[in-house]
Amino acid sequence: MAFTVYLVRHGQTESNLKGQNQGWADTPLTLTGRRTAIETGKRLAHIPFTKAFSSDTGRAQATARLILAQNELTSLKQPIPLVYFREQYYGFFENVPYEQLWAAVLHHEGYRSLDKFLNHHDFNQTKDSFKRADPLSLAEDQYEFWSRLDRGLTYLRDHCQDGDKVLVTSHAETIGCLVQHYRPDLITKREQMPENGAVTKLVFTPNNVEVVYYNHYRTDQTY
Repeated sequence: MAFTVYLVRHGQTESNLKGQNQGWADTPLTLTGRRTAIETGKRLAHIPFTKAFSSDTGRAQATARLILAQNELTSLKQPIPLVYFREQYYGFFENVPYEQLWAAVLHHEGYRSLDKFLNHHDFNQTKDSFKRADPLSLAEDQYEFWSRLDRGLTYLRDHCQDGDKVLVTSHAETIGCLVQHYRPDLITKREQMPENGAVTKLVFTPNNVEVVYYNHYRTDQTY
């Protein structure tokens, strides 16, 4: 059995535009974000989606609806929202400026340079650093994050059939973690995040997840 997942990062949000850290906090898509989702939908319009899922955040659901609206080969109009595909939870640092989060992490971990920190920390290690720097200790560490995400992968396997073509809209950190786990050669540094509206193609087989491509968002790329 094999099925294909087109994993898409949501369009730009108000928090993205303002440079605010956004995990479980939610803000609407901007006009640019809506346009990006529509353009992504047009690039995926040749794919007859048989199932559609999204993170349960409003931004991910809105992105999925806009993508599906461009597709005449599917009757799907709404994604099934799933908590499993949410972004990482940042606890105290939800919806604060990026600079505030990183300043707290660097101070707590004893680094003066963000570049040096990122050179020594992958997606999973960074999650543990977020947890340690959170004064409330609410942020997800890598164990908490992967426990949730693994349930999402199991959900897909339990609810998809051979040959299914599946749309899943999610978030930058979540997509980046998945790709780094299954194809670490595609993400050698944590800052290589997917763009808003970018598509990552996965093929689920009984014993593996193959990453076919990562972070495709240009018109000259294949989909």
